[in-house]
Amino acid sequence: MKPKYRSEHSGRGLNRSDQTYAQFTSLILTDPNTIAQYAAFFAPLLGLEKTAAPTERVNLGHLPYLDGLRGVAILAVFFFHSLNPAFRFDKLPWAGVSRDWGYSSEFLMVYPFSFGYLGVAIFFVISGYCIHLSHMRNSRDGWTGFFIRRWFRIYPAYLLAIAVFLLVPPWGGIWMNADRLVQVCASVFAVQNLSPQHIYGINPSFWSIAVEIQLYLIYPLLLLLVRWLDWKRTLILVGTMEFMLRVLPYFLARNDLGMIPFSIRSSPFTYWASWAVGAYLAESHMRNKSSLLARLRFDTPLILTLVAAQFKLTDPLTFPLCALTTAIAMDRLHRGNWRAPDTGIRTLIWKHLSKVGVISYSFYLFHQPILSKVGKSLREMLPPLAIVGCLLLLYPLILMVARLGHRYLELPSISLGKKAITYLRARRSTG
Repeated sequence: MKPKYRSEHSGRGLNRSDQTYAQFTSLILTDPNTIAQYAAFFAPLLGLEKTAAPTERVNLGHLPYLDGLRGVAILAVFFFHSLNPAFRFDKLPWAGVSRDWGYSSEFLMVYPFSFGYLGVAIFFVISGYCIHLSHMRNSRDGWTGFFIRRWFRIYPAYLLAIAVFLLVPPWGGIWMNADRLVQVCASVFAVQNLSPQHIYGINPSFWSIAVEIQLYLIYPLLLLLVRWLDWKRTLILVGTMEFMLRVLPYFLARNDLGMIPFSIRSSPFTYWASWAVGAYLAESHMRNKSSLLARLRFDTPLILTLVAAQFKLTDPLTFPLCALTTAIAMDRLHRGNWRAPDTGIRTLIWKHLSKVGVISYSFYLFHQPILSKVGKSLREMLPPLAIVGCLLLLYPLILMVARLGHRYLELPSISLGKKAITYLRARRSTG
């Protein structure tokens, strides 16, 4: 059956962009040869063996290396978000089909920071891993228990952060109009990523939290696909979907064929494979099964990530390539092929990263508006590199805010979630 397409405005015909997209995707979804071609392209990156067969599960317990990787991710994001307030851009602009390396000699001094946005890719892989691991451990609580845990883990701290940056000066104030009300509703219901007018409102970092929440909502669909197809075919399917959503906009725009609607380009399906590979890895580890990730070289997707970022066509693929790199690293660390640093200065750095990783959610919630407000206030007084340096000096302050947020927001909320689960279990046992 061909998918039905509806216009943005009920009762009106599709615009040119939507018509073109509908025709193109109709061809993709109904032509087996086309599907096979895209699947064949993505299969080498996700040549993962089936792990869904019933086997004895392993109790994994706490995995300290995940905290260290979270620390790496949040510091990368922190460095990245120090760029825009200083330079008014955070990546080298395009000069035709590639980056303009001559645009700013000052920016080249901090160029590695421009890859910090990929910290979100690291977070997504870890999230997929932890969510699937938690669900397998607590499957007796069903989907009700799953969503109770997710709500108490994410929403209370998220809602308070929205309130802070909405109402507290210098970021906000106690006033309201129609546009602001729409922005608040979009953020509260975690759908701001679906609108270009609202994706970066209140706190620009919140777009990824909205995507994360939407990935939770389609997680049951992912498991349903795994049940129907197995993990290998499911990853090829969602990988092909993510690949197409990332590269098609370039070809459509280049050939003047319109654009994929923003709400689809920014939907969780554009990040599904990057998240799902973490879930696959959790299944593999918990069932004590090896995966073909162990056969993939770590340096290959890492180099491809760095190279892909230099060209307009391949730049959208940096996110899934970084996700694949992260998954390979996690597999190496979990199976003991790699070890966390245990000697010298590297040990101290890793321990600090692990501690930061524990409070990374609160760090993520509060860091960007602080950097943005301070950075913009310094623009008339200091050159961009000096501003970046000043923003990096805010790290201890943001770390303190993150620790307070973790202690007084996250931990009490998690505790309430556990009580809700206990109550749920008691009701079911007596019901």
